[in-house]
Amino acid sequence: MSSTVLENVENHVLGINDFNKVYTECKTVCADWEEIAIHLDISRHSVNTIKANDNDVNKRFSELIAVWLKRERPEQPQPTWKVMCNAIARVDRGSAEKIAKEHQFDCEKCTGSPIINAWNSRPDPAELDNHVRTNKWHALGLQLGLDNGELAGFRSECLGDIAACRRKMFDLWLQTQPKSNRQQLLDALRTRAVAENYMAEKYESYIRTHLM
Repeated sequence: MSSTVLENVENHVLGINDFNKVYTECKTVCADWEEIAIHLDISRHSVNTIKANDNDVNKRFSELIAVWLKRERPEQPQPTWKVMCNAIARVDRGSAEKIAKEHQFDCEKCTGSPIINAWNSRPDPAELDNHVRTNKWHALGLQLGLDNGELAGFRSECLGDIAACRRKMFDLWLQTQPKSNRQQLLDALRTRAVAENYMAEKYESYIRTHLM
């Protein structure tokens, strides 16, 4: 098979009519559906909706495939076998190779999507200062795993200056938690205790637009 034909196969745009084939060929990795969703650039809102709809991993994976094939945002990469193989290769290289072999394209090109880097990377202080200006800094700090006593100390130290308290909270988070990352922050913003869902959506949009 020529290289041109191979490229056409791996980059052929899939649609909802391809659902059964995609689900059948990829269902061996259904237990990893949430991680695969991240690599497919599925929004956190959609992931949370899928989780709320059903506890069964097979049904969750099925719903994920449907969301992916329908392409929820214009800027999201078009659904192709290559994109799916990229995502699956992150969690199960063997399964990705089987899919690539079935569709006769080179799995060596399936190196994995870079999307995960933006979500799992540490934000810098300037980014937080510009895009996460919540007044609920104390509640957010608690959701990020920070000590209540230290957070209370910031309130006295900064004489109630919300912006200053928020900066100190973020500095503490970045300094004391080596695994701090953007996805952790987005999840914390969306908790019931913080309820900054609109801010989370705006911050997520910034990440997708400027950091990917």
